[in-house]
Amino acid sequence: MNPVWKGLTHHQWSEKQLQFFQEYYQNLDCLSPLAEAYRADRSLVLAGFKHDDLEFLASPIFSQALPEDEITNIKWIPKGCRKMLGIQHSRLTQMIIEGLNQTEHIDPATYAKRVKDCEEAISKSIVLRALPSNPILPRNILASVQRKRDFQTRMKMVSVVCALERYRLDFGQYPKLLENLEPNYMEEIPKDTILGESFRYFLTDNNTFRLYSIGWNAKDDKGTPSPSVTKNRMTRKDYNQGDWVWPW
Repeated sequence: MNPVWKGLTHHQWSEKQLQFFQEYYQNLDCLSPLAEAYRADRSLVLAGFKHDDLEFLASPIFSQALPEDEITNIKWIPKGCRKMLGIQHSRLTQMIIEGLNQTEHIDPATYAKRVKDCEEAISKSIVLRALPSNPILPRNILASVQRKRDFQTRMKMVSVVCALERYRLDFGQYPKLLENLEPNYMEEIPKDTILGESFRYFLTDNNTFRLYSIGWNAKDDKGTPSPSVTKNRMTRKDYNQGDWVWPW
C-alpha cells in the first residue's frame, strides 16, 4: 500500500496508472476471504469437540486451530462440556463473520450491542463457570472487526482518491464535490462501509482535499483522525473517537 499512497500524495502517477489502481482497489474485497477463514476455523473446532476420540484433538489438522497448551487443557474437559464449548465458539465466530460481511453496511452501535449480549450470555454458562479459564473462545471480537472494517474502508477510499487525481490532471484542481466525478471518472462513487452513507469530502485552503469515513463512532468529527493509544507497549487506534481520514 505504501508505494501507492506515496505516489498519490506526491502526484507521481500517470492517468493510465491511476486508472489501474482505481479499478484494482475499487474491486478489492479484503473481508470475504477472512470470513471464509473463520468459517473453516469454526468447522474444525466443532469437528474436534464432537469427536469421541480424544486423539483427534492432538492430530495435526486440529492442532492448526489451537495452541498445544490449550489442546492439553481441553482433553481434561468432560465430553458434554467440550460440545458446549464448541457451540459457544461457533456462536462467537458467527458474530465475527457477520461483522465481516461486506455486502452489508455495518451499524457499529447495533453490532457492538449484539456482540456484548452474546459474550455476556456465554460468560454466565455453567460450562465456563466450571472451568478455571477460557480455553478456546474467540477474544477481542469487536476490536478485530473494527480493524478489518477500517482497512476495507481505506481500500475503497483509495479508489476515490485515484479518481480525484485523474480529475486534477484534467482540470488542474480537485472538484468541489465528489459527485463531480460521476460519470466520467467513476460510474458510481462507493459508499462508506459504516451505515452505508457517502464519504465526507471537502476542499482545503492549500489546493488539496480531506476525504474521510465517519468511522466506528458513526459521528462526523469534521475529518479529525482517530487518535492512537498505547497500552501494554501496544499502540492501537482509539475507534471510539475521530474519523477514518485520507491521508493517514
